[in-house]
Amino acid sequence: MNPFTWIKFGIVVAVASVIGLGYRHYTSIVDELSEAKVSVVNLTTERDAAIKTANDNVAAVKKADADRLRVTAELETVQDERDAALARDLESVTAILTAPDSDNGTVAPLLEALRGTRFGDRP
Repeated sequence: MNPFTWIKFGIVVAVASVIGLGYRHYTSIVDELSEAKVSVVNLTTERDAAIKTANDNVAAVKKADADRLRVTAELETVQDERDAALARDLESVTAILTAPDSDNGTVAPLLEALRGTRFGDRP
């Protein structure tokens, strides 16, 4: 074989090697791209689920806050009504205890027993 044949053979082998390595690199890039696309789809699905959960949590917090405000207002109303009832009761008790003897009269035994239970044995 003459030296030019070896050079031609070397060039053919080098070109075939470059083409083979290029094809191998191309297929590995295509595979990586396919894996990246699958990963993007999975991450997008997870992101959408996380966003939905976050939005659901925001709605639940808003509802809980509205419920808290409503219940707080109702409790304040009940507290005010209770305070007013206690004030009326205190006025009644004070009026009963400070009434002059001339306002006292015969009382049914049941009412007398209730008075004694409620106010003690004060006249």
